[in-house]
Amino acid sequence: MKEYKTYSKDENGIKFERDSLSLLNAEGTELSIKIDEKTRTTKESFLFSTEYTDLTNVKTENIVIFKGNIEIPEGLFEIGNKYELKIGKYKTKGFGKVEIEFEKYSEKQGMSIKGRIEKLNSQIKKDFVEFDKENNKKTKEKREKDYPGDEKLKKGEQKLITFDFLSDMILPFNEVSNVGNQILMLFEGFGEKLTLHNRRTFVNVEKLRGYNIVNNMRKMDEIVITQGSVISYCINNEDLEDILEKLEKIEEDGIGLRRNEGFGRVRICSERIWNI
Repeated sequence: MKEYKTYSKDENGIKFERDSLSLLNAEGTELSIKIDEKTRTTKESFLFSTEYTDLTNVKTENIVIFKGNIEIPEGLFEIGNKYELKIGKYKTKGFGKVEIEFEKYSEKQGMSIKGRIEKLNSQIKKDFVEFDKENNKKTKEKREKDYPGDEKLKKGEQKLITFDFLSDMILPFNEVSNVGNQILMLFEGFGEKLTLHNRRTFVNVEKLRGYNIVNNMRKMDEIVITQGSVISYCINNEDLEDILEKLEKIEEDGIGLRRNEGFGRVRICSERIWNI
């Protein structure tokens, strides 16, 4: 009750005054009930899982837009037309109203994997040049050394490949020591050609918990790489062409467990990480 102050009006009653009108403004994230912020699942020992995105105070020009890939039966929706749908829970109470438009994936696919790899590595080369310029301006005692994994990248003998996780990925093992190296076992046929680049890798590992209401018991905890993580590998130039088809397959199918539920979606050298 810290949000309210009490004043004695008279001996027969108490007057309540609100501290601020801001208390009347709804905040969607504050109404999340026991949701783990990283794994987006219910917290341990809690079964409530209601959450909503609040758009009541959003201006029309700043409306929230979500983009993604979806597979739908041919002819179900007309390409290019806009439709009004309701998604999520409590639709009958007015929640979840959205406007959705479908476009052919091929029209918006953009740059190929090879093109994205080349563009990322072109940006890295520019960064090396700028780094050397700034380093040369410093005194000998203050000059920074190159990162050990950058020698071949700097010489142009290797390319950097990044795996940008668009959704959480469930790992097929129960213990992790160095997840960047352990995940190489999932790249069948070319994992041995990749070398982990630690400095350009940003991984957050969490546990995914669940509850089986049919058997009335907790599910076994699973280890996940959380959405937004990036794992980077180096590969020799002569080996790059051999794995492009396999990289396309990974983007199409994903990696890890329970991919049919949306886990394990990745994008190779995503535009999002060109400025790492």
